[in-house]
Amino acid sequence: MNGSIFTHNVRSLILNSSILYFSYYSKLLEFTEKLEAACVGTVESGKMTKDLALIIHGAKLSRDTYLNTEEFIDAVADDLQTRLRRRNNLLNSCI
Repeated sequence: MNGSIFTHNVRSLILNSSILYFSYYSKLLEFTEKLEAACVGTVESGKMTKDLALIIHGAKLSRDTYLNTEEFIDAVADDLQTRLRRRNNLLNSCI
């Protein structure tokens, strides 16, 4: 009898671990997809670093056409926050 309880407990532990593992990686995948979309969206909105701006603007490149690294990271972070908030608002409206 104790063997079957032990086996049941081990199976339950494995199942619960698998569910937690899947849940964690699903959330991680969702976050990385949103981060990628935020990076692309930021550049598509015209906010980019000097190396990319140089490709687009060439000799007409001026300081107002590009962001330094810190400014670019801030712009991506703002876009990411918007995307994450949008998801949370959608989830809350479904509850």
